[in-house]
Amino acid sequence: MLDNPNLLQLILPALREDAAIYRNYVYAEEPPLDCPIRAYGGSDDPNVSRAHLQAWALETTASFAMRIFPGGHFYLQTHRQEFLAALARDLTV
Repeated sequence: MLDNPNLLQLILPALREDAAIYRNYVYAEEPPLDCPIRAYGGSDDPNVSRAHLQAWALETTASFAMRIFPGGHFYLQTHRQEFLAALARDLTV
C-alpha cells in the first residue's frame, strides 16, 4: 500500500479523519445502556489497552464481555477468522 501513490491518495484522508476523531473525542457521561456490550481488541495494541476495553463494562446494565486477540491495532487483518467466530458466538447469545 505504501508503494502505491494512488491507493495512498484514496486512503490517507479517511485515516486522517479517523485520527482526528480519536484524538479529539471527549467522553460525556450518560446513563448506561440496557443492552449487552462486547469489546474486542488486540493484545499488543499500543493505542487501545485492556483497561480501555474493560471500561465499556460501565456503559451497560446488561452483560459485558471482552475478547482479546493476538496482535496489535490491526489484529483483524491477521486474526480475521478468530474474530468472526467470536463475533458470531456473541451475536447468538
